[in-house]
Amino acid sequence: MPSLYIFMGLLPLLILCSTLCIQQIYAPNNSGLIYSKDSKPFGKLYADWMSEAWVQHQTLPSDTRVDYSPEKCTWNQNNEYVHFLPGGDSVSEKEAENAEERYCEVPYGKAIAVIIYGGTCNETEEATYEGRKDCAELGLGIDKNPLRRSVEFNVTVDGVLVMDAMNQSKQKVEKYLPNCKEFNLTINSTQNAYGYPPGPHITHTCGYIALLTPPSVGNHNLTVYANYRDAGLPEGEGKRITHFTYLIHVK
Repeated sequence: MPSLYIFMGLLPLLILCSTLCIQQIYAPNNSGLIYSKDSKPFGKLYADWMSEAWVQHQTLPSDTRVDYSPEKCTWNQNNEYVHFLPGGDSVSEKEAENAEERYCEVPYGKAIAVIIYGGTCNETEEATYEGRKDCAELGLGIDKNPLRRSVEFNVTVDGVLVMDAMNQSKQKVEKYLPNCKEFNLTINSTQNAYGYPPGPHITHTCGYIALLTPPSVGNHNLTVYANYRDAGLPEGEGKRITHFTYLIHVK
């Protein structure tokens, strides 16, 4: 029964693939280091992971982008598939010349997500859907007046450039923008990143994230640079720059 012997010989490989390859069911971008916005990591739309990143950020007891420390990397990490890193703090042009270094330990087998730039608004800030949508999409390079507000960014993983939206190219920026989402979000405590009142909220989120495929065991680095400028405001106002490097230890 040669066919049975062949099958039995393949069985260990099939079992191995079922445990190791499931994370790669949905094809990432050509680098293999991040998922593309058209992918469905772990069976969920990329846009849903963008929203998950914002939900995780908003429900933390404080804004983890500010005064980062390694323990903040462990807060509210309840998702089975993805570890969410705090985004970058706003810095001056001089400070942005060198990336802020951050250390974080991540469990093996998890993908990694970090917010690059984006926005979130709920009904306490804008009463209508259109108002929340315009608020959340401010500065994403898709504004009604794209010459006024713009964002540019790049992301490297282990020294490989995996996202490149520099020089304020609308085409480059939109390449990485998933569909924006509106959903119901319940906040259970007054201690949250933006000081929203507890209770249910109608929330609109939009923005750019880097969603890394699960890294191997060992040390990795993730560097994000993002520069937002509202040209309609006086010089020195309406500008936000972030530049940070995560030194990630996967174990």
